[in-house]
Amino acid sequence: MDMYNMFFEQKLSGQAYASEWEAVGDIRALADLCLTLVFYGRDAATERLDMRGVVITPQEFELALEDWRLEKRYPQGEHYQAIYTQISAAREHIAGRRRKSLSDGCLPRVFQMADELELNDLEEFCFWLALVLDYDRKYERLYGYLQDNVGARLPTLGLGISLYRKMLGKEKPESGKDYGLWVKEESRLWRYLLKDLPPEAGESKLSRPMCVREPVIAYLRGEHDRMEAWKPDQELVPGAVRVHLVYEWDDLITEDTQKMLLHQICDRVRYREQVMESWGFGKKSPYGNGVSAVFYGAPGTGKTMAAQVIGRELGREVCKVDLSQMVSKYIGETEKNMKELFDSAARQNLILFFDEADSLFAKRSEVASSNDRYANMETGFLLQQFEAFEGITILATNYINNIDDAFRRRIKFYVRFPFPDEEMRLRLWNSMIPAQAVVEEPLRLAEYAAGFELPGSDIKEVITNAAFIAAAAGRGICNRDMEQALRIHYLKLGKKISEHEFERI
Repeated sequence: MDMYNMFFEQKLSGQAYASEWEAVGDIRALADLCLTLVFYGRDAATERLDMRGVVITPQEFELALEDWRLEKRYPQGEHYQAIYTQISAAREHIAGRRRKSLSDGCLPRVFQMADELELNDLEEFCFWLALVLDYDRKYERLYGYLQDNVGARLPTLGLGISLYRKMLGKEKPESGKDYGLWVKEESRLWRYLLKDLPPEAGESKLSRPMCVREPVIAYLRGEHDRMEAWKPDQELVPGAVRVHLVYEWDDLITEDTQKMLLHQICDRVRYREQVMESWGFGKKSPYGNGVSAVFYGAPGTGKTMAAQVIGRELGREVCKVDLSQMVSKYIGETEKNMKELFDSAARQNLILFFDEADSLFAKRSEVASSNDRYANMETGFLLQQFEAFEGITILATNYINNIDDAFRRRIKFYVRFPFPDEEMRLRLWNSMIPAQAVVEEPLRLAEYAAGFELPGSDIKEVITNAAFIAAAAGRGICNRDMEQALRIHYLKLGKKISEHEFERI
């Protein structure tokens, strides 16, 4: 059975895709090959089509227990090995045409979305399994049959994982990434491409059905051309705004200790399910299992940037909370606003970022008036919400000692952002100038780092202002632009820089 040549044209191997339909056609062909592998791996002698899902035969029971062991479930005879070979050829056929399309600047949308969301192999494969349903109804019957439930016409997460692992055969997943284990709940696959459909009551997470969202299908079929149109437009509560995640690890200039702690925060999220559920630690700690951190230090030292880096690393949006709109003078309104905020963040899997957090999480005071009593009640309510929230909460403050002790005891990570020394300031000066910026002469960055004690945000502002000064003059950036930008910045701070100071450095 030469299904590879039946579904794939070898003469097109290595060529760019000519259309979206052609790309989806190859995806459907790969799905057919995978389903063929599983179909012919089933033992016809055990089939009870009249009682499927109700009666299980002894043979079915034994096969179910052996399912994960590919060498027993699928004998390595010539017939089965041929199917594995064809699947491997099909995957390389798609990968080759995808690479060529990317280099030619005509990558089909179905691949563009996966690349933008940085899906791994398993996540993209699950997306494809759900996607083919919208192009051919035959998959409804096939999925129902393979899931022992004729009413289950949508592929489940369990089916996607099973097919993916069988498709690999004896291949190894990419080094360091065991894609064959799970699609995590915070995956962008669920947030952007698939509908949020929970498993039926009493069923495991593996029974979670996978169905592509309508805006995604509309975008793939060319019903609208705006790239962002397929993304869900979820409203936030008033007083909360999404932060555009532009920074990566290389942009964050800080000490190694701070970066180590930030990586640990990410690991706490990535491996929470393994540690808390698979290893049983959740039974020892039934509440307060959210990931919380305090970023503290002088203004402009990178606290907000670090929150963005974590959001980008974990593939989660960061929600910055405007405390002025959260706190109300009316009794009960602050509590209502905060509950809506935490509930919205839990539904959308957001990272909550409280800037100037000491104003909201401040220490409780002795009750001397009704105002003190209500203020303490608000803090107590916020403490309950904070502890019940199982997502990620980041508090940023310049005054760590002002935060209430009850909150401080519940914080998992404390990350101090120190004021940069001369060496770090020089790294900041160098990192803030883009590679494509036009520079007309060697800049005296080492002298600026030594002579002016500025945090990272101020350094960025000075360099950006210098770039505008140079652009207005119709040339590249020069040292005189940097010096003028420094004067402007220090005037804003109420100070003056003389020519003598520049000569001194």
